Amino acid sequence: MGITIKLNGAVMGIDDVLINLPWQTGFYNVVQLIAFEKPKLLFGYQGNIHGRILSNYLDREKIDYTSFQSYDELGNNLAVPLAIRETYQAIGMGRAVVSQNKKMIALFGSCHEYGLSIDKSHIETMQQLSLDWKITELSR
Repeated sequence: MGITIKLNGAVMGIDDVLINLPWQTGFYNVVQLIAFEKPKLLFGYQGNIHGRILSNYLDREKIDYTSFQSYDELGNNLAVPLAIRETYQAIGMGRAVVSQNKKMIALFGSCHEYGLSIDKSHIETMQQLSLDWKITELSR
């Protein structure tokens, strides 16, 4: 998708990428994830539903998951991963505004498909780990 932010170049085992940051400034769907006890921040284009963002990551990392039936914005039937399994937990979902020139990510909103909103503690953890970027929750 674009730029990746890693934890100070440290070897972390499975997928040491913390954030799959988009190349362009704009609005994106976002999934806040803990996988193998490591925090992740996953972005997808606006038309990319949260379940698809999650399944793309899990498929790429060869992480097993169980699916349930959901629908995309056009009403197409899709199989998407459950939010919680032994090796991962989606703890927040919503939208994000990414500003490349300001090096800022502002998270907001929720995902009705999963019944999850942005998780504040995950934002704080990600901010501590990615010092070059400012990661916040957008004020209402």
